[in-house]
Amino acid sequence: MYIVLCAIPLWILAEEKPPLSYIALLFFLFGMYQIIIIASLSQQIIDSFFPPVTLIETKTKPFDRILYYFSSAFFFIGLVFLLFELQQLDNTIGGTNLFWKAGFIGIAVAIVITIILKKTTPSVYFESKRRYTVHFGLFIGCFLWSASAASFINHFYAESEISTKEFVLKRKSTGGKRNASHWLFLQTKPSSEERFEVTESFFETVEERQTILLNIQKGKLGYDVIVGFRKKETH
Repeated sequence: MYIVLCAIPLWILAEEKPPLSYIALLFFLFGMYQIIIIASLSQQIIDSFFPPVTLIETKTKPFDRILYYFSSAFFFIGLVFLLFELQQLDNTIGGTNLFWKAGFIGIAVAIVITIILKKTTPSVYFESKRRYTVHFGLFIGCFLWSASAASFINHFYAESEISTKEFVLKRKSTGGKRNASHWLFLQTKPSSEERFEVTESFFETVEERQTILLNIQKGKLGYDVIVGFRKKETH
């Protein structure tokens, strides 16, 4: 309930400048605090609704132990993989859409793997901590790996030919005072806009409602990858 209540002022004040933006920051921090509380208690919450066969095992099967450590490593490596791909997703038209589509495919894969494990080696889920770790590692890990792999395949195997598309600059924004990120919000669809990060020098040369030219490559999965920004010269 607290998280939902915090999301409302965040949505209303998202584009406001100080001092209103400081109010939004307070709601964001309080909402994150609630998320951290839920995360810290999540194992206990799950055990309350779905009691495990045992809380602590005296003897663990080798495969169960291997899967326990594999799930943790699978999650952390997937997280690192995604961090390397975030910039590529930012420079992909429809990158957010690609991220979520691929991520939910990963969730579907995790569901299939879970069903197979429950049928073949149910003891994996007997012990409370191992059950929690395996579920978390597989589901979140598959989500991260799937989203990261889709981004990598899309840009790494993109067509070499470079074409140009033009979009209208709806607005500009920066991410802070020092070493700020510089973002352009382009109208990529009639009813929606996307945010792209550019250099400070280019940011300073363009104005709102100006037409921006994007040098793009056709991605392997059909999502255009941006390789350069230019402003359309007016005569």
